[in-house]
Amino acid sequence: MAAAGLALAALCHGGPALAWAWPMAKGETQAILKYELEEADEAFDIHGVVVPIPEQDDESVSLFVEHGATDRITIQGKIGWTRGEDLFSSY
Repeated sequence: MAAAGLALAALCHGGPALAWAWPMAKGETQAILKYELEEADEAFDIHGVVVPIPEQDDESVSLFVEHGATDRITIQGKIGWTRGEDLFSSY
């Protein structure tokens, strides 16, 4: 049985795996704008029961941009803004 398993493993053995990034084509640009709003006035306690908590909120906006500078080089950038408030601080 062990010999059959080794033979099967030898048959199914693949070659090396290669991976690399997929650059944007020269001159192409992609932009992703994301807005998130999170608010909570309830949470789970350590027993899984929903309990009231002091109100907290978090709001954020981000922009991710990719631009193909050449066929092999892609320039990436991200900018973001966050605002929030909980029992302990505002940020």
